[in-house]
Amino acid sequence: MTTSLGSVGVAKAAFGPGEAFGFVWTEWGAAESTESMSVTAHKGKSLVTQRYIIKPGWDGLWPTHQGIQSIMIVEGGGLQAFPGCGTDMKPWETGKAYLLEGSKNPQGVRVTNTSSEVTQVIVTFIDVDPNDAHNSIPWGSEENVRAACAKPSMEGFKHHEYGRGPAATDIPWDHEAGTMTISMDWLVAPRWQFVWHTHPPTFITHLNGTGFREYIGCDITLTWEPNVNYLHSPGAYSRPQERARNIDYDDNAEFMTMFTKAPKQRTRGQIPVEFTAPPDGCMTDGTVTRTD
Repeated sequence: MTTSLGSVGVAKAAFGPGEAFGFVWTEWGAAESTESMSVTAHKGKSLVTQRYIIKPGWDGLWPTHQGIQSIMIVEGGGLQAFPGCGTDMKPWETGKAYLLEGSKNPQGVRVTNTSSEVTQVIVTFIDVDPNDAHNSIPWGSEENVRAACAKPSMEGFKHHEYGRGPAATDIPWDHEAGTMTISMDWLVAPRWQFVWHTHPPTFITHLNGTGFREYIGCDITLTWEPNVNYLHSPGAYSRPQERARNIDYDDNAEFMTMFTKAPKQRTRGQIPVEFTAPPDGCMTDGTVTRTD
């Protein structure tokens, strides 16, 4: 059975134990992927997701992180990218998502906002140094910045960090042109449970709370740690359907998700999820396998 939840807000439904509570989800932004690429975030390296607010007239060096960046233009008039500060301009259009490989741009990328609107961007950086400070922009190194063809500009540029943390395992995070990349935040009440489901490839940053647990198939249980990134792609990469639960009796849990390969035909806030039967062989009533 395919089920979608199509609005941003509070969900309360007969999902089994925990149904008297609920969860709240917020869509931070969504954009259509313009490229197909197999991306892997490596164990121990950080994934960093930030939001940039860029005023009209801004002209500066884009972060010189040498790994892969996923760049979602979610609001405003768009941006203009000049690899190596050359004359060839690549438009970054509103509603589109782009992939940038820092190692292929040794001189950096100059970016401008020539529109009359403030442009807002959600960027995910792959394989960032885990020793970098929270809320710091991933420049990679001072040498990268010094060797670049432009200079950083903080005037007319603001940023906010959504999530940062090391990957618990290697995390595949594939992108497909023509599908959606979606950034969401989740606040889950004590004892609330998500029943068996699948969804497109994603990773999760567990931001707050100590009692959130993932049940993968019949046999694997994983408790998420704060500020750590996990592969959470039931139905993809040979993983079975799974369920998840806030096992704490008192505290909310919060986490963020970055979906890729989500359907293009959707409404804002719609969760790309399919609810399923339990995996074959699970002893379950269709909702609960274990209550720990």
